[in-house]
Amino acid sequence: MALMGSLSAQGLAVDPVQFTSNPSSFNGKMVSVSGVLINPNNPTPPAPGVMPAAPGASISAGAGTSVAPSATVVRCNAPRGFVALDVDFPTDPTFQACFFISQAMFNGLPKGQDKIQAILTFKGDHRVGYTVTLYKLGK
Repeated sequence: MALMGSLSAQGLAVDPVQFTSNPSSFNGKMVSVSGVLINPNNPTPPAPGVMPAAPGASISAGAGTSVAPSATVVRCNAPRGFVALDVDFPTDPTFQACFFISQAMFNGLPKGQDKIQAILTFKGDHRVGYTVTLYKLGK
């Protein structure tokens, strides 16, 4: 029983390419992805709170409308007590998603480095964002 609890707490181990190729298939599941780069010096995504759409994609803006690919589309609004974390997937540099981490966990990250390789465990939805529940720095 204890072994099963620790395995579910760490999440389903997923290859970064598998995750970025089809993030919607992991909606609502606890996922652990290795080989990502985090930037603890920048608590927000590259464009302050706004991400561009992937080329050739349109994203629903609500009520059945969609936004052109060249427009800014997704806002990363962190819930109270959380900050947006800049996460890069080296295997797919064009992948964009919102990642949130608790303020206390963010404060525990080492500052002074631009990119730190990490293993992230998170849960969420590709349309809203992902909440980081655990991180391990290094490979």
